[in-house]
Amino acid sequence: MLCLAEDPSIELCVVHTSSTKRSPNFLREFGEAIAKKVREIYIPFPSYARMPGHYIRSSYKYSCLIWNRLESDIENFDFIYAKGFSAWKFLQESKKRTLPPIGVNFHGYEMFQPSASFRHSLELRMLAPFVRWNVQAAHYVFSYGAKITTLLKERLNVDGSRIVEIPGAVDAQWLEKDLMQHKNQVRRFVFLGRYERRKGVEELNFVLKDLPNPAPVEFHFIGPIPVDKQIDNRSFHYHGGISEADMIRNELLKSDVLVCPSLSEGMPNSIMEGMACGNAIIATDVGASSLLVDAENGWLLPLGDSQALSLAIQDAIDIPQADLVKMRLSSLDRISSFTWAEIGKRTIQTLRSLILKPVDQGQK
Repeated sequence: MLCLAEDPSIELCVVHTSSTKRSPNFLREFGEAIAKKVREIYIPFPSYARMPGHYIRSSYKYSCLIWNRLESDIENFDFIYAKGFSAWKFLQESKKRTLPPIGVNFHGYEMFQPSASFRHSLELRMLAPFVRWNVQAAHYVFSYGAKITTLLKERLNVDGSRIVEIPGAVDAQWLEKDLMQHKNQVRRFVFLGRYERRKGVEELNFVLKDLPNPAPVEFHFIGPIPVDKQIDNRSFHYHGGISEADMIRNELLKSDVLVCPSLSEGMPNSIMEGMACGNAIIATDVGASSLLVDAENGWLLPLGDSQALSLAIQDAIDIPQADLVKMRLSSLDRISSFTWAEIGKRTIQTLRSLILKPVDQGQK
């Protein structure tokens, strides 16, 4: 948002389906100059009875609602950036008439990554052909980079010239300025995320169940973890779901190591937020995690390797304090280039270059 204030030529139209139905007044927290340059449109997400394919039908209908709202004004846009299926109808129309260049972003493309279970695989498989069509119909496909780009090229046959790499970002206010003010008597680990099979909670539990009770460390879980997935250990603390950003940040600031053993990801917010709060990171090498984690600030693990996860946690327990502090400082240093201000500038520069490029409307 701050980048809008720096460039008087930029105007933004935001179409969203947030249940809060926030009015344009919320933009004033970024300043009057920005609020005047942003047009906000709220369109409720249509609901169908829960049956196979209901989300696909709802997503297509939502795209049609957006198209109906913007069609008369479409020639005034220079670029259309779409999350998920929101440009589906636009892509169909682009086969009939010339439209501004359209870029789509499906985040982690989980339907093309390894699944944690056969049932989960079947659920995602329903989405795969529709995601594939949208990706192949788009002028540009946004990627967080690393393995997401590889997936787009190898699984979806997207030409590299159409892939636009823009990493995720974190709010600069999350950055910790004085790491040493938070000192723990015991080493403190944290898991941040809802219970979802692909988040790797069961893999983490498989490793943690062998720790003594009480353990010589603390493990804190932030997120709604079901009771039957909680380990009975006096050193383990389950905080449940926390929605307030300040409360989440406070817990991360008190932690030493964030653990993210996901089976599939895009560019995990939990890792970026943990790094911003000065955590060393244990993460599986999925999605764009390798852009954030390496041996300097943590442990990047092979997918589905419980032994590697166990060894990394034990190493994080045993590592000398001075070496752990170096890792934590490395996290802070690295994430400082992934703030919204920095990524926002990069995004604007990239979109400007794409707008100037000639678009082959028949390439799709």
